[in-house]
Parts: sequence; C-alpha cells; structure tokens
Amino acid sequence: MAITYVGQYRVPTTENSNTTYTSLTFDKDDAGVSSITTGDVVIAFLTYRAAASGFSVTTTGGQTWTEVHDASDQMGNALYTCVFNGTWDADPVWDLPGTAADGATLWVVVLRGVDTADIWDVDPVWATDSDASFDIATFNTNTTGAWAILFAGATDNNTWSVDNSFVAPSGSGNIYWRCSGGSDSAAVICCKEIASAGGVGATTMTQAAADAGFKVYGAIKKGATTFERAASFDVTTAAITAAVQRARLRAATFDVTAASITAAATFYTTFERVATLDVTQASITAAATFYTTLERAASLDVTQADITAAATHTHHFERASAFDATADILADGEIASGATERAATLDATADLVIAAERHSRFQVRGLVATAVSTSEIDLYWDDVAALTGEAFDIERNGSVVEEDYTGTHTVGDPYVDDGLDPETEYTYRVRAVGGAVV
Repeated sequence: MAITYVGQYRVPTTENSNTTYTSLTFDKDDAGVSSITTGDVVIAFLTYRAAASGFSVTTTGGQTWTEVHDASDQMGNALYTCVFNGTWDADPVWDLPGTAADGATLWVVVLRGVDTADIWDVDPVWATDSDASFDIATFNTNTTGAWAILFAGATDNNTWSVDNSFVAPSGSGNIYWRCSGGSDSAAVICCKEIASAGGVGATTMTQAAADAGFKVYGAIKKGATTFERAASFDVTTAAITAAVQRARLRAATFDVTAASITAAATFYTTFERVATLDVTQASITAAATFYTTLERAASLDVTQADITAAATHTHHFERASAFDATADILADGEIASGATERAATLDATADLVIAAERHSRFQVRGLVATAVSTSEIDLYWDDVAALTGEAFDIERNGSVVEEDYTGTHTVGDPYVDDGLDPETEYTYRVRAVGGAVV
C-alpha cells in the first residue's frame, strides 16, 4: 500500500493574510482533514518569524505528539508528528516561543500508508540558508515507496518554486504558505515518491528574493505491505527468511509451491476465503510457525510436504471441504494439536495418528430452513456420511437450542422450531456430534 495524501490544514487560513500569533491552533473539524482515520500519520510544521525556540503543545487533542525538531534556525521552527488514534477530544494548540505576537504559520499534513512504528525512512536534517536558492544535495532513501520530503522557512513572504519533480503534499498547487502579519514569513513543504530505494537527486527550492531562513530534508517510510483481495499471489520457489510476518486476505489462489520457509519465520498468519492453497513439496523447517489459521479453504493440499520436527503446523483448519495430508506431518507422526473442524473429507493415508475424537464435530450439509407460519420455522438437512449413530446440536442465532437431537430431519418430517417471534430474523447452524467415525 503506497503512501497517500489524505488532507491538510493551514494557518493563516487565508494565504498571505496580515495576522500575528502567540499560539497556533489546528482546527480538527476543518473539511480539509475530515477524511482522517485511525492509523493516519499527522505531520505538523510550524514557523515563527522571531529567532526563538521553545514551541510547546499545550492542547494535545487526545493524541500523542512526537517533537521531531524545535530550534531557532534564523527563525523559530518546529516539526511534530502523531499517529491518529481515532478520536480528537479538542483542537490541538501550540504555544509559540516568543513573548510578542508575530508572523507565524502552521501547516498540518495527513498521510495514509505510513509505517506507524517508524515514520522516518530518513531522519530530517536541518541547515540554515540565506540565498535565493536553497540547495539540497542528493540523499538516499532506504526502503521502497518512501516519500522524500523537504521543508523550508524564510523571513519574508516570498513565493517559492522547486525542481526535481517535487510537488506540494496534495500533488498540486503551491508548495508555500505565507503570513504577512508583523514581520513577514513563509513556510514550504514539498514531496516526491521514490519508487525504489536510492538517490533522490539534487534539488533546489527557490524563493523570489534572497532572505534568511532554513531548509530540511528527510523521507517518510511506507508501511508494511498487506495483500488483500488478490486474485493470485505466487511465491513459488521464494525464500522466506526468519522473522517475516504477513497477512494474506481473500486471495483466490495462493501458491507457495517449493517455497523455503526458514526457522523461526512467522509466516502467513491468516488465510481467509482462499479458494485453493497449495504447499506441495514445500520445505517448512524446524521452529517455523506456519499457517496458523486456514479458514474457508475449498481445498488444502500438503501432499509430499516435509514438515520437520518442532514446526507448529496446521493449527486450525476450518470449513475446508477437503484436507489431504498424504505425507509425514511432524516428526512423531501426528497432525498438529489444534482442531480439524468442519472438514467434509479428511484423507490421512500416511503415518498419521488420527483418533476418532479429533473428528467428533462435523458441519452438516444441505441445511434448509423454511418459515411455515409467523411463529414456526422447520429445518431439514442431510446426514453426515462419515458418522453412524450421530446426534445433532441445533443452534439458533449462535446459541444451542437443542443438544444431542436424534429425531427426524427430512423434508417430509422436519425438525420443528416453534414459539418464535413474528417479524424477527433467525439464523441456524446444525452440527453432527458424537457417533462413530466410519
């Protein structure tokens, strides 16, 4: 997921307005930041025309702010960040370091897709400058998809431009915001996505006339990749090294055929709604935590898989229509300790210790619920071919209403659930319990 721009808020609210300040307030309810959501990163860039440092957050708005920089680089300036926790309780307020009202700016930018655990791919670096051209030497980003970001401020309300394909945070419009109150000042923010880790290139921010100020360069790190709703994800022959952890959701096909998953790797924590999962001939080495949950898989095939000692494997297989384990699973010949639940078929034709109690609960097939009156719903379903002498647990809206039911459950002679409330929605689940495995 790439870093994306969500919104921004600026003070003065009108560009280049004649206003002075002793504090700066971020209007959390402004339309420009209305799309903010939990996990978005907020960057607050402040400038103060007087040469003074000592900014302070006097009202946090319910967030935890990190002060990245607070200094007097020919004019006061500061940089703060926070990861939005989902709730504002007030407008954030910063007190300015000087005692007198003077020209100042606040520029708040909200970004999504940032690594919230470690925002900075390149820590910001400050320097003073007094020329019309504020030159930034090339620097290197460290991770793919990082945003190179430049800040600047100057002691006059000049207009600014930038080269090297840098743009305003929104992707268009001015890279500057000015205040003409008191002693004039200007603030600059511009960004550039760096698709592959490496050099950003030399860049120049140019103001209309030479005035003293400061310049900053750094880079924002893209968050960890999540694969969601992928039609196909293939890591065939890939080497997945230790400590790698990813979530894959709603993939139609996921293939790790012949993948080498090394020791201590925590890999593929959740597979959800996977049509086919194939780990044929995959080598899962000792101590790997692998495939913790496989849910709603139409087919799971670990034929000829080599799952070595101490691997935590196949902990919970749920709603799989077929499970094929025709090879050795774990060193002692046992399937892992978790439940194998709701599998229509379980094929264990190799050296596996499969006790009958491991299959003591089965989801039934062909369940039909028919409302026959305003207070009665009739249920019928198919027997479970894998069991003899089975009984059934019947659940209504998630709660068991009949345990160990052994009565009729056919179209002509259904299970009757009566005494129900009219105009009320009911959901049912029936599971076969007990009996002997055949």
